[in-house]
Amino acid sequence: MHPASKWNLDYGYTQCSASRDFANKGARYTLAFRPPLLGDVYELVISKDGSGSAEARESEAVITFDSQPQKAMILTYGLRSPTPKQLSRYHLPSSQMMIAKGAKVLSFDARNAPKLSFATGDLTALYAALDSCTADLRKFWNDDIQNLAHTATPSKGDLRAVFKADDYPAEALTRLQQGSGQYVLLIDETGRVVDCLTYKSSGIPIFDVRSCQIIRERAKFSPARDPSGKTIRSLLVTPPITFAIDTSTTGTRTPVQLPIEQYPKPVPDRE
Repeated sequence: MHPASKWNLDYGYTQCSASRDFANKGARYTLAFRPPLLGDVYELVISKDGSGSAEARESEAVITFDSQPQKAMILTYGLRSPTPKQLSRYHLPSSQMMIAKGAKVLSFDARNAPKLSFATGDLTALYAALDSCTADLRKFWNDDIQNLAHTATPSKGDLRAVFKADDYPAEALTRLQQGSGQYVLLIDETGRVVDCLTYKSSGIPIFDVRSCQIIRERAKFSPARDPSGKTIRSLLVTPPITFAIDTSTTGTRTPVQLPIEQYPKPVPDRE
């Protein structure tokens, strides 16, 4: 498919993204790039107008940058509001995205989605713009080194009672899938979790989506404060959140919520 619009760079409140429409023979899709705010998880999203199952399904997939294939996991599901859409989300480590930066054709092959190829052209300038946007966004959330030094009291909260064994996704339980991931929490001046982004993927997309959904719905935090006592925006990286299954009893698959032994920690200083 070939471009049907210009690239749209979105300086979002919690995440930077770039999207573009592509079309061929009446088919029209939108391809979006979402770089990590922190961590190592780059997200590619393909969307198409039309109704689809709201139930999330995952499978293995292959993304080919020009002629270089890379393995990935895909999560597909439908959205009903405000406009019905079918979405496919791919998580890739930044090391794999380094290969993509020199590619001019991206191809996607997954069981739960149609095979698609996008003639993206040279993306060097686009990636540079996304990097600049991400740097600005980290400053906005007081994550740059200068602002970290002026944060007298970091945001605090307790995730140990937030997760329960029955939060285990049914599909993952059926497949005996297990995994552990970490997430970046964006905490506003009131202590509300404005957004949750993947910091270190569990390797199972449905775990990453479910973990963030639970944290946004249930977790409570005290906001960070500057030296004068004024509440400020902040970022937190959660401790590992693990989904595990007890198979010690023959014929049973019992979801287990492993204990989270520490509070979320302030984002560590980086060089």
